[in-house]
Amino acid sequence: MSFPAYVISTRVRIARNLRQYPFPDKATGLQRQEVLERVCHALQKKSCGQESALLLLDRLNALERKILEEEQLISHLSATSVRSAAVIALKTQKLSVLVNEEDHLRIQALVPGLALRICCRAARRLERCLHGLLPFAYSEADGYLTTCPQNTGSGIRISVMMFLPGLTMLGKLIPLLKSFVQAGCSIRGAYGEGSRAEGYRVQLSMPVPYTQTLHASAERCRRYCLQLIQYERMARISLVRGPVKLFHWRVRRVRRQLCQAGSLSLANALHIIALCRLCVCIGFHPLTLRRTFFSGPVRMRHLYGFDRLSRRIQTAHIRHAQLQERHRAHSGIQVKGDDEFRARVLREGIATIMRTEIA
Repeated sequence: MSFPAYVISTRVRIARNLRQYPFPDKATGLQRQEVLERVCHALQKKSCGQESALLLLDRLNALERKILEEEQLISHLSATSVRSAAVIALKTQKLSVLVNEEDHLRIQALVPGLALRICCRAARRLERCLHGLLPFAYSEADGYLTTCPQNTGSGIRISVMMFLPGLTMLGKLIPLLKSFVQAGCSIRGAYGEGSRAEGYRVQLSMPVPYTQTLHASAERCRRYCLQLIQYERMARISLVRGPVKLFHWRVRRVRRQLCQAGSLSLANALHIIALCRLCVCIGFHPLTLRRTFFSGPVRMRHLYGFDRLSRRIQTAHIRHAQLQERHRAHSGIQVKGDDEFRARVLREGIATIMRTEIA
């Protein structure tokens, strides 16, 4: 089961560096270019069996790079430091390779829901393919060498994006997360280290120890996620069976804000989407507050729709959409502020997902 009501996405990252080249932060421009060419050449080999699209970051403008960051294809570091850096997106799976960021290459598998086995299998398969084509930096004593000493060893990190509104509303999330930190997990925001937890989204992240197999670490991460899911399930039951009026009041306030607000900040928009998502999860129509039965496929379609909308309302996506609208209009129409345009995109998006007019 992928538990889409509780888990937004699963990600596995594998960091690797090439022998005979300094780490990216110490490498010259020529060395970084050579690394990029070698990785691209390796990915083009038929043995990898993947059709790919190459995006050279230094040929993209700041807005285009920010969009890639919001899509979680590149990190904030890659969006700002672009010397001979690239992202290679593999079209047949949710796979990408980031070149010349913190490490020479980072293989990433990103899949909706709780999909640890799928992510691990996809990322590991590509890593093994490249291993036969590229000389990875490796030490018998330390394992795979990485720029950050904490990643040296397996070079693998597993992350799961959880959706935990129930625990957050009841004030039980922070004490609970402390126990997971003590167990060796890192707690991060929606966009990794240093980012904020918005829209009730919390990222559970853990490295794979050099002495442990990827399968064993994935199973350990899965157990942690299932524990959090059980706690969140009980919290949602308490929300519905407890002070229902308080829960309904929250949703009505959000619905009023959605209908009337001329502009919405990113934080407010994410909060609205999160409450709409929660309503669908527990069987309420977010726009009418009526008890509604959503079949499995319909509920999944709604939840994935809200997740896509969460990306569409990010700042770079909003600015790109405004530029496209101006281009289609073939005129110098008045440019709206980000928050004003976001409010419109949000209303139209939720109405489309729920197939209900917002008025």
